[in-house]
Amino acid sequence: MTIENDSPQVDKYNKYVFLYPDVASPAVQQIERGEIPKERLTGFYQLKMMGMNVAISDHRWSSGLSGLRRFARRYIQIPSVGLLRDFWKADVIVVKDEFSPLQSFLARLMGKRIVYLDTLFKLPESRVKRKLLKIAIKWSDGVIALSSSQARLWSQSLTIPSGRIIPLYYAMDCDFYPYTEKLNSSKERHIISIGRDVGRDFGSLMQAVSKTDATLDLVTLPYLLPENAAESSRINIYERLSYKELFETYSRSCVAVVPLKAGISYPSGIRAVMEAMLMGIPVVATRTPVLEEYFSEGEDIVFSEPDNPDSLLVGIASLMNDNQLSDRIRKNARKKVVSQYNVEEYGKDLASALSDFVNR
Repeated sequence: MTIENDSPQVDKYNKYVFLYPDVASPAVQQIERGEIPKERLTGFYQLKMMGMNVAISDHRWSSGLSGLRRFARRYIQIPSVGLLRDFWKADVIVVKDEFSPLQSFLARLMGKRIVYLDTLFKLPESRVKRKLLKIAIKWSDGVIALSSSQARLWSQSLTIPSGRIIPLYYAMDCDFYPYTEKLNSSKERHIISIGRDVGRDFGSLMQAVSKTDATLDLVTLPYLLPENAAESSRINIYERLSYKELFETYSRSCVAVVPLKAGISYPSGIRAVMEAMLMGIPVVATRTPVLEEYFSEGEDIVFSEPDNPDSLLVGIASLMNDNQLSDRIRKNARKKVVSQYNVEEYGKDLASALSDFVNR
């Protein structure tokens, strides 16, 4: 859902403090120098540019016990003195990527508002963990998810009241990514796939690409790959690339593939899909409820079925062998991302959503 709001509610009175899962403050200067895209600080940077009173709290990750906090974060969030000071100075705390019953409790204790932003991933199977999640959400003022299907799933599974979890679509810094005017037409064709989360199905992708004449460029972490990935002469593995190197890798690609495992209900792959679309590379992605909300089969994306290398191969081949289809999909895809999923509109919608939560 995108909130229809031509005149966003800009809160000039409350102070918003953002908590990220690691040190985030240096990214502000990097964005301003044009070194990284604005979505790296999605939420904070857009509200800052709109003139709202926003700050980032990095104290948990910059104090002497930061190593212990990182180690323990899977089990408990350990606050720092600096974090407590930032809570006290804030009117609204916005927590990115992680739920914390303790932070929700501290906010209630201090009389502060707290909103969780993009914190919905895979629902845990453990009853204890689900109970803790429900407490964190119950004690918060609201949760902003990245899709309607995700918001419904969590609300129903945790019996959360309607309206406590709302959807707001992911967004990109569209001007940061250079469009590839013409796809690589050389005989040496390349397929690119990027992803660093455990939801990627690189095994199925490797099987599919092995039946083509293309070279596969994988940008990922080694532990996410099958053991035989490094043995193929037609697979290039990059753990990290600068943006310049990334853009060069995209520029020689004829297809981008986002292969996902079965049962994915969270927005795995959404950034990789949009990034490729903005670069002008047609995308094949595994069908998930979230991606089906964002994009339309045959119009701006080609979907494959999960755990199905043959389905991936059919999608890849259709784009590699049909120039008209490839050209139509990549142009439609960039147009959709630029018009519907840009960070400027996201900032307005986020300001409105936060205002609704705060003023309830």
